[in-house]
Amino acid sequence: MTVYGPEGYGVWWLMVEVVAKQMNKSLRCEAEYPVAVWSKKFYISKRKTLEILRVFSEKNLIFLKESEKKISVEIPNLLKFRDEYSQRSG
Repeated sequence: MTVYGPEGYGVWWLMVEVVAKQMNKSLRCEAEYPVAVWSKKFYISKRKTLEILRVFSEKNLIFLKESEKKISVEIPNLLKFRDEYSQRSG
């Protein structure tokens, strides 16, 4: 929120949803797509997508792996969030 305001907040939660859908019942908290796909999911430009994801990585909110063709996003605390949600809604 400090750096990107509501836009960054929105990207964060959209990213969490994308990664959570990839998890299904596994313990893998990671999703990998080309930057064009990520930017479509976030409704922002490719440049802005990379910029925001890199800031999230610098702030240690995610692990980001970039290659020429794909961007991999891992959210290490997602399992913790999922377990807390399950306990509360249980």
